[in-house]
Amino acid sequence: MEVVCTHCGHEASLPADKIPDRAFTFSCPKCKEKVRVDPTGQPKPEEASSEIAGFEALPPISVAETDLVATAPSLAYLVFLEKRDRELIREGVELLGINLVREFEDLETAIEAFSEAVPSLFVVRMAKVPAPPCPPLAPLLQVPPQERRRSLVALVGDNVRSLDGQTAFFLQVNCLIASQDMARFPQLLRRAWLFHLIRYRFWKGDLGAD
Repeated sequence: MEVVCTHCGHEASLPADKIPDRAFTFSCPKCKEKVRVDPTGQPKPEEASSEIAGFEALPPISVAETDLVATAPSLAYLVFLEKRDRELIREGVELLGINLVREFEDLETAIEAFSEAVPSLFVVRMAKVPAPPCPPLAPLLQVPPQERRRSLVALVGDNVRSLDGQTAFFLQVNCLIASQDMARFPQLLRRAWLFHLIRYRFWKGDLGAD
């Protein structure tokens, strides 16, 4: 059974024969915080759908996470350097409760808008992601770090591994989502979103600043 820590985002694999038939808690092997798991609310593998399930298929959001999400503005910039998956990306963004969405076809124009209104979410869709320093992302990396920190920067590509934190670090983005995982885009984006807000919870006042 795959379980995601709601405190640090770490993914843990629990042996099926060790899972009780009721809700239980376990210590995250990474951050050591207690995580509550309710296996009765988890869909069985044969019941899983290949379609986008939405947030009802995910573990409940804790009160602390709900408070964090409420602090963020509802603004997202979507940059389509690759035209595929537009509808899936837009639907995944809207499932986060973001109603104000702007689309761009190049990073330069998006960065100009960035200087006027900082989005809470910045998604870039490209085909193959070049190795660091990834020249196509150069305009984004010119934005001061303290400004970029206020946005979750998600990069969607054909040749990346979803939620690969090490590669995301070298590319200077917050999360990566693989093209082959687009059916799970809302879930992956939500996981990255909550981790971003929890990580920067000490600056959550900045997230709502103009």
